[in-house]
Amino acid sequence: LSIALSRCDFILGLYYVSIGNKELASECFDTGLSFAELVINNQKNNYLACLMYTENLCQNCGVKPLNYVIKNGPKIQVWAKKTLELNSNCGSAMYLLNAQYIYAPSPFSNYKKGISEMSKILKNPTVVLHKDDLFNIYYSIGYGYMNLGNNKEAMLWFNKALEIYPKNYYLNMSINKINF
Repeated sequence: LSIALSRCDFILGLYYVSIGNKELASECFDTGLSFAELVINNQKNNYLACLMYTENLCQNCGVKPLNYVIKNGPKIQVWAKKTLELNSNCGSAMYLLNAQYIYAPSPFSNYKKGISEMSKILKNPTVVLHKDDLFNIYYSIGYGYMNLGNNKEAMLWFNKALEIYPKNYYLNMSINKINF
């Protein structure tokens, strides 16, 4: 139940992010972290709890102040690795582990490495990828190419992401940047 509640808060937080309400999003991600922690404290080897902790933490870094990101951002990699220790085929954890290369603030980002690592995830036949994982990877690769100035390649990946979530706010915002 706590894992499900963590996931619900995560999804609600994503909704608040999409409408620009970082404060409510942060509250949801904080609650999602707390629910995941409840499970982790009782079942150290529950990969779903570790994954939900990582996902909520990652999103919180996108809505909280810089001091939170500096303190907690490095924990994303730790928790993603813990999740992969418990389930080596978890595509979500692989994505979270490598998203840092695409989304870290400059000078810490490395778009080429991020694109390479995301592409490896897609090529690995043992990785379990769900719809959201595919969207996240396609969008991230496109975002990386966009930031490298390769808009043609970016659009190829954005179009793949559009097939999954055609109304995604951030995807459409990125496409509009290319089209202007």
